[in-house]
Amino acid sequence: MITKNLLQYYLECLKYESYYSTQLKPSDLNQAQIDPLNIEFVVERYEKLSHDLKDDQTIMFGYPLLRVNKKGGFIYLPLILWSNSTFLSDHNLYKADQCGFHQEVYKSLADKQSLNILTNLKEQFSSNPTCFLDDNTMITQLLEIADLEETRIVTAYTVFQAKNSDFSNYHISQEIQGILNDKFEPSPVLKSYLYHSYAVPNMSDDQMLIHIVPGNLPQNTVLHDINHTINIVKGPPGTGKTQTILNLIANQVNHQETCVIASTNNQAVDNIVEKLDANGISKYFFGYVRLGNIAKNKEAAVPLQSALDRMIEIVNNNQYNVLSAETYSDYKNKSQALMDEITRAEQIENQIIDMTSTINQLQDLINVLNDRLRLNHLIPMKNDLKSISIANEKIEFRLRELLDKPLQLYGNDIFRRFRSYIAGRIHTYLKFRMKKQLRSIGAIQLWEHIDSSTPVQSLAFCEEIIKVINLELRCSQLVEELASIKKQQQDASVDLKNLYKKKNEIDLHLLQYQWLHSASPVLKDMKELQKIKGLIQELREKGNIRNSSSAFPSFLKLFPVLLVSSLSARNCIPAGMSLDLAIIDESSQCSIPSIFCLLQSARKACLFGDTNQLSHIVSIEDTFSRNLFETHAPGIDPEPYCYLNNSAFERAEQACQLSEGGTHLLNYHYRCIPSIASFSNQQFYHNRLRMMRHEPERQPYTAGIYSTNVYGSVSGTINHHELNEIHTIVNKLEQNGIDQIGIVTPFSAQKEHLIKMFSGKPNIKIGTVHTFQGGECKAIIFSTVISQGSTSFQINFVQNSYRLINVALTRALDYFMLVGNLAQIDNGQGYLTKLSRYIYTIEASNFHRPSIELSIAFNQIIRQENRIKLMHEGERMIYNKLLIFLGGMPLLVFPKVPIKDVLSINLPLDYSLKNFYFSSHMDFVIYERESLQPLCSIEYDGSYHRRDPKTILNDKMKDDLCSYTEFKLIRIKSNDETGGWEELKGYLQSIG
Repeated sequence: MITKNLLQYYLECLKYESYYSTQLKPSDLNQAQIDPLNIEFVVERYEKLSHDLKDDQTIMFGYPLLRVNKKGGFIYLPLILWSNSTFLSDHNLYKADQCGFHQEVYKSLADKQSLNILTNLKEQFSSNPTCFLDDNTMITQLLEIADLEETRIVTAYTVFQAKNSDFSNYHISQEIQGILNDKFEPSPVLKSYLYHSYAVPNMSDDQMLIHIVPGNLPQNTVLHDINHTINIVKGPPGTGKTQTILNLIANQVNHQETCVIASTNNQAVDNIVEKLDANGISKYFFGYVRLGNIAKNKEAAVPLQSALDRMIEIVNNNQYNVLSAETYSDYKNKSQALMDEITRAEQIENQIIDMTSTINQLQDLINVLNDRLRLNHLIPMKNDLKSISIANEKIEFRLRELLDKPLQLYGNDIFRRFRSYIAGRIHTYLKFRMKKQLRSIGAIQLWEHIDSSTPVQSLAFCEEIIKVINLELRCSQLVEELASIKKQQQDASVDLKNLYKKKNEIDLHLLQYQWLHSASPVLKDMKELQKIKGLIQELREKGNIRNSSSAFPSFLKLFPVLLVSSLSARNCIPAGMSLDLAIIDESSQCSIPSIFCLLQSARKACLFGDTNQLSHIVSIEDTFSRNLFETHAPGIDPEPYCYLNNSAFERAEQACQLSEGGTHLLNYHYRCIPSIASFSNQQFYHNRLRMMRHEPERQPYTAGIYSTNVYGSVSGTINHHELNEIHTIVNKLEQNGIDQIGIVTPFSAQKEHLIKMFSGKPNIKIGTVHTFQGGECKAIIFSTVISQGSTSFQINFVQNSYRLINVALTRALDYFMLVGNLAQIDNGQGYLTKLSRYIYTIEASNFHRPSIELSIAFNQIIRQENRIKLMHEGERMIYNKLLIFLGGMPLLVFPKVPIKDVLSINLPLDYSLKNFYFSSHMDFVIYERESLQPLCSIEYDGSYHRRDPKTILNDKMKDDLCSYTEFKLIRIKSNDETGGWEELKGYLQSIG
């Protein structure tokens, strides 16, 4: 019942969006066009439409129209649409009880921040349609954010009948309706997707991996573990997602299993086809077919027949020297032997990669900590402690415990003042006890560094210094270990690239053997061949598979790999038929219901995606979506299922939360040089990516990433000063032999001027982020357009479109150039400003990686259970609430975390603030679960926070420290907890 409730909700969402997908042919336009001043004619037209209205239709108004080129002519899309149920009674054309923008408006949006801007525009239209339509700047803003050309706009009003099931989601709607009407049962994979994934029996005993293209350790882990109903692969840019899919396809065929590769993004599917067609793969294996909508299926009939004839010729004549059974066994043994060598080599390589990454992080951390010691004049003290060889991890740990003990004495509860008074009275006893503790851990030499007037702060300085010395020792040991492992690797003389090359050649033969071994019985059966030819004939004539569906299982023996768009899957996979695996690429761009047909047609599903690249965008409003959910799925938590907020990939992540396997990260980054990729790695991927390239020697620029300051003002969304600067940059790059150049800009007007400027230069690719998704160029130029005269709308659009910045940045192989008014950019607070500031940290001739968050290195200390003992009753209550509040999120909360272990402050602090920074704690810190990256601090403010002068001063110092580092601090007040919890909820939602 729950499944059907959720399906009904998604069906209603699809129906709602269908109203905003109307296409008007020129003949329709003649009938639909109206004059708002001739209201009598509009009423007459409305009445006629009402008379002919069907159950699945509604009457809508639209203005203005977008003229779109289509094969054979033009179509017209009404950009702003609204319905008016009272029109016949009040004749008020400009009254909207339901309104929205056409689906075309949403196609070029980069992320949900862009969607929010559209939502605000929609609200402005809804509140006053007349004013909105009369104000040309509103229409211009709509065109800017949707990347639509003003020259294609036709200023005409229309009234027409809109259907609630347009062609693009027709098959999905029919699939859902069939389940709701009990025509079909929901498949186990669809149920898993809506509940949780589980392991399925492996149909193949042969676990040997084959590779038709090179792989690596993370990719091979994926190939080994596609054993759940729902599997997910997180594929950040440049990590070999396409390679993984190609090898996954090969292993499916090698196990004589079938698969379908799909995406709502046709470009992603075509990219897989191109890779299969290239690299010599099709010489050995051509049992794949690109299908899709009716037109594409009709086109596919001819190459399908040609491929069928080719298969028959191979099997009958053995023309291509297909392996014999004996040779196959020999090749299989050779492949396995090479795989064993590769596995050993990859384990060593992975060890080197991990150790190198750890050393780099430690060195960054040591640099930060030494800078902090230097700023606070603690280097002489460090030299003294080094000379007495006091560094020891046991001592460091015990010092941390000892430093926490005064917190128990000065606890923040109703007895705080009394305890303070007692502490002053027993100052002598406290010193005696501290000295005794130092003696017990073999660190009595530290006593001479303890200032008896501020013993807690002195202990904090000692603990900090010993921490740095211990890290330096650990780093030196790792450097020695790394050198030893590299020597072993060198002595072994193993070349992974060459091993994979040999294995690829062998495995293509193995793939061909298994494919033809499965296909041969069908190819030799004239009756089955006739059926398959009938299926191809139906594709040629009708563009789908219906009457010849009985031939589909035999068809899959010959063509075990289908490549389709997710929305047209039902044209290609008859109802009741299934494949072994559905591979859904770019699933972060897919809505939840868009993959239902695929899930109904597969035994397992594997979704590839990256939530930090282009996201799924739907036009439904949040309030309307929630109302639909409450109506059709009452009693179910809406957050994991929200059509607006969750992509297909995000829903799959939630389905896999309780599974022990089936979730993978591709983290070897091969595309960008480290100085380019590190910004995205820090900002979006929690430093999980492993850089596989090194900073090269280069010309004409010594740095791989840099910014160019351009003065002047903008004209709308065109910056002529940037155009001139970009022309200079392109000339300089070309003069130095760099001809693969991409130029990304957020605004269509600037894009059009760039296209005109570089017309006749096919080596220069120009567009918005969507043009570049999945591609790469040796050099990328980012034309921000932002300068004097830019509106707040334009600035916020670029600053907040972090996916646009991430995708644009990670297209660059060797060079990334940020072009804009840097003074204007650096005054902001968004991701564009962060990128600009990051570029400042890159030295002209040497790449310097900014420091990682300090807490990552100290998570073992943070996890200590004895920190819970430091909390008073009010804090324990908040802690328990936080555990419940964060339940189900990929987050952790730790209590009483030292401030200096969270915030990296490399600037001089005054005496009192310095002491507070080194010796005080945050009440709670919320961390991202996987990376232990700190996200925000929670402070519980009891009554004494409002009346005790010392506590008020401490709160101000804590606020100042968080302000210096731009670290979010949220206060939950005992006299008004609601505000703090709402602020926390809003903040966590804002960072996804």
